Amino acid sequence: MVKCEECSQEFEERKKLHYHLRTHKVSQQEYYHKHFPKFDLYTGEIITFKNYEDYESKFFEKKGNLSRYISTNSTSRVKQVLEQILDHRINSKGLTWEMSEVELRSLEWPFKKQIEFIYGDFSIFFQKLNKRYKVPDSIAVKNPNAKIFIDTREQKPYVFEGCSFEITNLNFGDYACEIDGKEGNIHVERKNMMDFIQSFSATNYQRLKKEFQRAEVCGKNIVVLVEKDLGSMLSFDKMPRIQRFVRASPEHIFHNVRQAYQEFRNVQFLFVKDKEIAKTLCKTILLNECLFEYDLQYLYNMKLLNVV
Repeated sequence: MVKCEECSQEFEERKKLHYHLRTHKVSQQEYYHKHFPKFDLYTGEIITFKNYEDYESKFFEKKGNLSRYISTNSTSRVKQVLEQILDHRINSKGLTWEMSEVELRSLEWPFKKQIEFIYGDFSIFFQKLNKRYKVPDSIAVKNPNAKIFIDTREQKPYVFEGCSFEITNLNFGDYACEIDGKEGNIHVERKNMMDFIQSFSATNYQRLKKEFQRAEVCGKNIVVLVEKDLGSMLSFDKMPRIQRFVRASPEHIFHNVRQAYQEFRNVQFLFVKDKEIAKTLCKTILLNECLFEYDLQYLYNMKLLNVV
């Protein structure tokens, strides 16, 4: 039940409360600023009301204020705020799995390296969630004899040195492999910037989810490998060339990405600098299945995948 603070009438749904506010000639913004004011923890300015969900989830009014708060407050206060933010997200979004580097970056939360500096071990911060990734110590990347399978729909496939390859029809992903005669467990879905944006738009995301589901049923893992760095992808709406053709916002696209991380245990995303690095990492990941046990974006950011 939700109670109207203007007249004490109760409603089963918040949506009905918002409709009821018209009888008081009060906007939602006026109502929440009057009865439930929220202030930026760094600047003290009141947080703008756009909609209830956005208002409830915000602790800072401007981008970058969380980082500024972290750099200007004691470790104990920072921990308290970070845990409050995480608890809110767990409750509002139903999180079950430890968050990835991509999820953290897309929400403009501290990177895992920053969390590690604050807590000593970033797994402590995620202790209320199910553990998903191994903590990297030293990772030995191997290059065994293998055959790489390339989907027939790949128009300009990667050319891998030192590996035989076969063009075939894959049930999901663009690349798979066979190591010493044994079918691999990882499939790589290759995306350039526009492919990625289109795949996670409202009209196409459900189709991609079905692909993730098919892979899950078959016991296969999928790495969505994007030929563009994460920082650029998070601000693609500021690129004139993209603005002309794309209506979706980074916020909407990465909302779907975060949803995929939490819904599918068998899916990871990896954003890299360019096509050449993507090609190298595609082979590395296919030939080293153990890498999927780690947060791939974190490994890449920390230069633990032997690619500069």
